[in-house]
Amino acid sequence: MRHIAGFSAEGRKREREQSRRMMGNGDNESEKKTTTSAALKSNGNGSSTSAAASPAGASSSTRNTSPQNSASVRKLTQLPQNVQEPQNDNVLQFLKDLGTELVRVIKTETYDTKTYGEVLKEFDYVNIEDSDDVWINETDKKAQATLEKLELELNSYKTNFIKESVRMAYNQLGDFFLKKGDFQEALKSFIRTRDYSNSSPQYLIDMCLRIIKTSLYLGNYSLVQQYVTKAYQVGEKITDEVVLSKLRVASALADLDAKRYKSAALKFIECNIAIDNEYNDVATAHDIALYGGVCALASFTRRELSSPAKKKNSKDDKPRRGDESVVSVINNMNFENFLELVPDVRAMIVAFYESKYSKCLENLNKLLPVMMTDVFLCNHALYLYETIRSKALKQYVSPFTSVDMQQMAATFSCPVEDLEKDLARLIQNKEIKARIDSHNKILYARVVDQRTNTFEKIIRFGDEFVRETESNILRMNLLKHQKDFVIKAKKSKKVAQ
Repeated sequence: MRHIAGFSAEGRKREREQSRRMMGNGDNESEKKTTTSAALKSNGNGSSTSAAASPAGASSSTRNTSPQNSASVRKLTQLPQNVQEPQNDNVLQFLKDLGTELVRVIKTETYDTKTYGEVLKEFDYVNIEDSDDVWINETDKKAQATLEKLELELNSYKTNFIKESVRMAYNQLGDFFLKKGDFQEALKSFIRTRDYSNSSPQYLIDMCLRIIKTSLYLGNYSLVQQYVTKAYQVGEKITDEVVLSKLRVASALADLDAKRYKSAALKFIECNIAIDNEYNDVATAHDIALYGGVCALASFTRRELSSPAKKKNSKDDKPRRGDESVVSVINNMNFENFLELVPDVRAMIVAFYESKYSKCLENLNKLLPVMMTDVFLCNHALYLYETIRSKALKQYVSPFTSVDMQQMAATFSCPVEDLEKDLARLIQNKEIKARIDSHNKILYARVVDQRTNTFEKIIRFGDEFVRETESNILRMNLLKHQKDFVIKAKKSKKVAQ
């Protein structure tokens, strides 16, 4: 299992610092509530969770959903290792609510007794409940009986050479292993359906979608891209927008894992709202809005947010006429349907485009706990957060020759000391050309002397002109007097014998 926090001990330390800033005081109670419910994936029919997991008064970015599969449960199990803050009652209550909801989902919707034990172990200090040995024994017996029944039916169909029934039996067996939390066996079952499927594109696409979903649970993104490509090849004339959107989401999640944020954003933006709740076991419509909005804000230029951004087709995209497809964020009527579901994301993007950085970062801070507890976004949350913040800082200082850091700190709602560190980091990384007057708290841009720069260009161009002219004169003289030149071959020395 992969940890929710970043990529190293330093990354986890920074995440804990961000957690304390986001959820470390009583004023952030609404953010804590938002995180509690937003951390939980929706179930297949889109039904809401208990009141404990979705408290009243949560912000507009809250998703009243539940972790429908063992993949999301296992990922969220690692949360206490990264946001553990025993002195903070809000965080403890959040973790207790989350752990309680995870246990409820495991006990009511899965056969995954192994993950049940892991949840109790990881959340032991918030005292969710004592181990329910009766449920464990009953569930194991029920799972074993179900497995024996499914295997018996499968063998019966194989004996009678009923291909369609064998294919359906393998699908049922794969679904069982998903509920059991055994994703490797589920993947094997779905792959075996290929041998018993006819040439119908519908069956092959269904197989690809099942394998893609299981591969996402396993974190095998190379296999995800492989079967996305195969699905496009099988159904080159796919017209079902739901199927197309599922393939785009899967491919975008693979790009997200590979940190190709712009490619991921473009694919999320292309999704059709028709997907709605059809892919809740992987990503809800809320998730698509969050993933697409945050990735776009982190990777698009300010101009691309409103004007169309060009995207080159790749081998894992559905073939289209022409070489490029054009998408945008703010002016995209299709993606607007997703953004309406998560107003904080839309408000953040619009505020950034309108240079209202305080409002942009305020909405980003609301979304950060949601991002840190998201199954697919958690490993990228802090990087995307810092990238967006750095872009805002660079965009703020770009028009000025000098900036009052006191006023800038007020605009970004942060201490001057923290702002100075951020600006110093940008200067060291050569992302902005400036110098800091630490005593007076003023940032001075490095202004280029245009007069000196012009003279240097003139001298450089003059030297190049003289050099090219002399070369041309020499070449012309060689051509004019080429008859006067005789090139004699060197005499070879005889080797003494």
